[in-house]
Amino acid sequence: MDCTFVPGQRVVCVDDRLNTEYNNKPNAKYYYTDNLDGLTKDEIYTIRDVLIDEAHDVVVVRLVEISRPPLHPLDPDSVEAYYAAQRFRPLRDLTIFNEILRKANVPSVSDFILSDIDA
Repeated sequence: MDCTFVPGQRVVCVDDRLNTEYNNKPNAKYYYTDNLDGLTKDEIYTIRDVLIDEAHDVVVVRLVEISRPPLHPLDPDSVEAYYAAQRFRPLRDLTIFNEILRKANVPSVSDFILSDIDA
């Protein structure tokens, strides 16, 4: 459950799929939302919060750019939903180049810039 993310850090989304498994437990899935509220693969985000989801034994993050609904909408004390940290990789020095290319509608080069996804 290692995580080196800190608030204010820029990261890139490497996984925007629904119902992706994020820990080593069989059939352990995130079932509390039916959408990712706009999270998009290859987009760059800023870490707002880093937390530990003790129920699933996984590091989770909230993003500056996306405000999510409560985990349990019928509970007035429910906290804002979050994303598993494994959905993100830290930006490397050259990833700003990828952002510029994306804005210019040029194919992404993130595969050459990101650290190994299985690391």
